[in-house]
Amino acid sequence: MSSLAKLHRLYLLLEKVERGYHPSFNEIVNHYYDHGFEISRRSIQRDLDALRTEFGIEVAYNNSRGGYYIDYERSINVDSFYRFLEYAQNADMLSQSIKEDKRNLDFIHFESQGSLKGRTLLKDLMFAIRNNRIIEFTHYNFVKETRKQYQVRPYGLKEYQGRWYVVGRVPRIDNPLKFGIDRIEELRVMEQTFHPDPNFDIHDLFDDVVGLSHTESQKEEVILHFTPLQGKYIKTLPIHESQEILQEDGEQGVKVRIRVKPNFELIQKLMMQCEAVTVLQPQWLADEMQRIYNAAQKNYKG
Repeated sequence: MSSLAKLHRLYLLLEKVERGYHPSFNEIVNHYYDHGFEISRRSIQRDLDALRTEFGIEVAYNNSRGGYYIDYERSINVDSFYRFLEYAQNADMLSQSIKEDKRNLDFIHFESQGSLKGRTLLKDLMFAIRNNRIIEFTHYNFVKETRKQYQVRPYGLKEYQGRWYVVGRVPRIDNPLKFGIDRIEELRVMEQTFHPDPNFDIHDLFDDVVGLSHTESQKEEVILHFTPLQGKYIKTLPIHESQEILQEDGEQGVKVRIRVKPNFELIQKLMMQCEAVTVLQPQWLADEMQRIYNAAQKNYKG
């Protein structure tokens, strides 16, 4: 059975456990069967073992409730694994569709190919991260239009808007840096290893921000008001995982709250909404949005 098929089974298993309110083993078997998998009980047990040993997801059995549940305290990065499985599910679905008829490619439009550049480096980067190996490469800077060589202690990968970044530490620089892998040239994984900082957690670095720009500022409550139409999109595609609906009115729109460290990417997202969003809180962010709007108007004065 292919790797994609295995990932699809794991997705079904987690889906049933997450939504099934402590499903029994037989209920999990039936869930597999309903989605076209007729496999043995031993195979399902192997899937449970694979979740734990290969991906760090602990699915445990609750005797009092007679069913299975996800033990989040003993699991590693469940949310990231869900996102990974979503990618795999999409790939599997498209793969099956193309196998059925190669002409289906004619009906699929992907984003520009620029975001694919550098993805061949992902395997080597993951090897370096997992084995605490120092990496060297040349990186192109868009702003300065220069190339510079770096020696980096890699700690993780970050995906944002279809682009991948390697996150790591550089000697004599306190804050971790991010390097777009589409601008990395001459990557070399060195034999030299490093002792990782036990206090560095890539998830802590990005959990409280939108996008890439981590900041030392304090987390704030950001309250936004959206028009009725834009509010429908924001409800289905939240700006941040902390998003809460505070007020919803079909005629007045939607008011939401997020708890983040405001950064450049957040402002970019809000600017993309343009006249469909109003910043209600904090006041300094509303003032900054106003300043940007006023500056932009100068571009259109004859």
